[in-house]
Amino acid sequence: MNRSLLNTFIGFLTATITVAFFTPMALEAKLVLVPFRIFVWTFIVVAVLVPISALPIYLVFTAWLGKNYRSVICAAITSTVLVAAFFVFPFGYDKFVINGVVMAENGSVTVAGYLNGLIRLGTMAVVGFLAGNAFYFFASVKNES
Repeated sequence: MNRSLLNTFIGFLTATITVAFFTPMALEAKLVLVPFRIFVWTFIVVAVLVPISALPIYLVFTAWLGKNYRSVICAAITSTVLVAAFFVFPFGYDKFVINGVVMAENGSVTVAGYLNGLIRLGTMAVVGFLAGNAFYFFASVKNES
């Protein structure tokens, strides 16, 4: 295994750990440590989703914009937000209430549900930004030396 490929793998692993660590906080919109078992399950889910979602998006962005900081950050934010979009909106619920705020009623998402989902997508974009920086540090900067 050549050094560049190893650094890229370490970058993806570091980004996966970053996303797994910060996603529960972002989805809950609280900056608190989560129990280790939640981190482990989140890591497993993210590790399965990275080759399916993040890797193809990374390849498209780097082919389009070149292998640089901007393409890595754009790819990380895009992949994180696209995957999170499947989890942040309360679709499929007859009634969904969080802290007394109705997010879904009669099978339809309310305005409060969409606003809450958009806020959580914003926090996931921050997670993508952090993961992109973690990936870039290991995969790109180390390759330049």
